[in-house]
Amino acid sequence: MSDELPVPKQNEMSLEARFAKRPHAYARLRQIADMMDQAIAQGCTADEAEAQAVEQLRHWGQELQSDWAQEKQQPSLAAARLEHPRDSQHVKKVRWFTTFGVVEICEQLLRLSRRGAQLRPFCLAAGVRHQGYSRPLQRVLADFGAEASFQAATLRVKEHYGVRVPISALPQQTLRHGRAITTLADSQKTKAAAQLITEMDGSLIPVMEPGGGTDRRQGKRLFWREVKLCCARAAGSVQTRYGATLGNATTAGSASPSTMTKALQLDLKKLQARAFDRAEWAGEVLQRYHSAIQNLDDVTAQQLCDLYHWMFVPPTLWPFNIQDVLVDCLAALEKGKRLNSRHPLLIELLPEPPDETICAAVAGGREAPMIQLRSSDS
Repeated sequence: MSDELPVPKQNEMSLEARFAKRPHAYARLRQIADMMDQAIAQGCTADEAEAQAVEQLRHWGQELQSDWAQEKQQPSLAAARLEHPRDSQHVKKVRWFTTFGVVEICEQLLRLSRRGAQLRPFCLAAGVRHQGYSRPLQRVLADFGAEASFQAATLRVKEHYGVRVPISALPQQTLRHGRAITTLADSQKTKAAAQLITEMDGSLIPVMEPGGGTDRRQGKRLFWREVKLCCARAAGSVQTRYGATLGNATTAGSASPSTMTKALQLDLKKLQARAFDRAEWAGEVLQRYHSAIQNLDDVTAQQLCDLYHWMFVPPTLWPFNIQDVLVDCLAALEKGKRLNSRHPLLIELLPEPPDETICAAVAGGREAPMIQLRSSDS
């Protein structure tokens, strides 16, 4: 690789001629040359000379962008005029943020019909929008915004790039690009991990439950809920997956929705083996339970789980109508309400479910016709 400057060609235009259309950039070149002479005359240190050079180059880049935008505007406007020759022309400012600073020009735009929409030829051709952010600057904002608080990230952008951006730009760009990460296709299709290393921790967050009526602020309830933060990676891998849930520990341990589907299928098979066609009239309750259990706190989930275990016991051994109580609990929870005082009391009075031997004997013995009769009557 050669570091020598290219030899200018004989017929090549002079620097003054090439920069004749770019007065701002040419004026900055003169200032850079004056800055170099001044730095030498003042005996600046290397750090001081570097700081001055960076500042001048930043301004030069900003003015190059401005000159480029002015030149880009004319052909884009001419192309739009060919498609809309009779539409009126107006002038409007457009400004956007770059890693060099703010770039602003007066854009020629077209009004489609008398009260129609505005056509902005330059914005469409250049891929910018008013008060927008260039893609390199978006990357800077997302990188700094992911490392520290948004306020601290604003100061870092000003320190490293000399660009002052509103603090609202940090969460806007960081969260937007963070959400887009989930839509990226995984280039490497890996097999299921033979061993997973996981970690889970909990933290309390404030939650507001709106009240009823027209003004839902009246009767609202403020309380704390535990959010579980989870991470998992395959043994021997450095790629870690993160997740969060407001559900219980069982929900947090579920790898994917397919896990819930498999658990539901196993429960339906288990229920069908207990008593004839019972899975047909109780299967919907099981599906509602598996959907609701994911968003419950640990206390409510444990109460519902104790009640749910009795669904696999033959009805002739039920101390009361288990399914009706479970349906009432699910109906209240699906509406965002709490269990009433009667439900926890009934669940607390429930004994431990009979063991598998007793349940199998009752389901397969003389009581089976009675169970089939009950299911058909219900």
